[in-house]
Amino acid sequence: MKSPFLLLALVGSLLLSGTRILSAQEEAVAVQAHSSTPDTLRIVFLGDIMMHRAQLRAALRPGADSLRSDSYDLASYFRHIQPYLEAADIAVANLECPIGVAPYTGYPGFSAPEALAIAAQEAGIDVLLNANNHICDKRSRGLYHTHRLLDSLGIHHTGSFRNKEAQLAQSPLILDCKGLRIALVNFTYGTNGIPIPSPWVVNTLDRNEVLADLHRAQQKDADWIIALPHWGEEYRLQPNAVQTEWQEFLYDQGVRIIVGSHPHVVQPVQTDWDGYRRERITWFSLGNAISNMSIENARTGFLAEVCLVRDPLGRLQIAKHRTVWLWCSRAGGFEKNYTILPVEDFKNRRNDFCNPADYDRMMQEYRRLKTYFEQQQSIVYETR
Repeated sequence: MKSPFLLLALVGSLLLSGTRILSAQEEAVAVQAHSSTPDTLRIVFLGDIMMHRAQLRAALRPGADSLRSDSYDLASYFRHIQPYLEAADIAVANLECPIGVAPYTGYPGFSAPEALAIAAQEAGIDVLLNANNHICDKRSRGLYHTHRLLDSLGIHHTGSFRNKEAQLAQSPLILDCKGLRIALVNFTYGTNGIPIPSPWVVNTLDRNEVLADLHRAQQKDADWIIALPHWGEEYRLQPNAVQTEWQEFLYDQGVRIIVGSHPHVVQPVQTDWDGYRRERITWFSLGNAISNMSIENARTGFLAEVCLVRDPLGRLQIAKHRTVWLWCSRAGGFEKNYTILPVEDFKNRRNDFCNPADYDRMMQEYRRLKTYFEQQQSIVYETR
């Protein structure tokens, strides 16, 4: 790889000489070279973290009290994706359930034990998103216990707020890392018809609300605004018209990275370039990270990774990005409890599975979805 300092000198000499503007290819080479420098910021995004009844049963320690959070062993959940999370400067995931209200319950009114957030933190997850259709499942008690726990663990969170004043002060979530200010804007299409309990506030996909959040991000001198909408139709492999309309709207406001959730299946990854020759990218849906959903395609997910950098001209660019295919292995599949497996890392390891049939299903679903997206000419980037 060429030295970024040599490339910087090349850029400067071309500009000073007045001979010509760098071509898009030359700019890309410069940005890629610069992406290995210390000011590169790596962010990873994980899809829906859920807790169904079967997961509660599998995690409960033998003879333990089901009303106690420490009765649940969730150490396996993120074990095999932990290297991806720890390698990132910021790791973000969608927490699709309230936490801490016993008795713990699955669908349709979720409440997960505190052990779930603790496992996420220990694996390297820095931010948990709360704007989704299940955040109000346990009404104000669920919101209160979720906020209290995440605050006590030092986990950043956004999308739900204690009152309107807190929303105005804390939304969007601003993270300062490696000299860059990152704004995370998180909204949901709704809360399953459950009224948002006063004085709590949950960000919803309302254009005026979103515009206000984007404006606050600009007022707070955010270098990057990343939109994290909870949108779309469940189990649908393609974005619907509402998603593409919101994508266009967010792009028009200057957002260049969109990472979606809610459909519980993966959807296409799209990239293009804005009028300033800057790359934009949308992951329409990362699918499930961990759940007990057994419907077709609901056990395959994505981990999205993006590297941000100031290029040699000082402009903010997406240096590189990739999409890692994930498999949610249920209890007794790869190991005793539920766990998330990076598919590429577990290819040709059928004999390592407690139940080799789980490996077969993983590979069948992966190949089928990969072929589907290729036939649809959807842009899906594989790992490495």
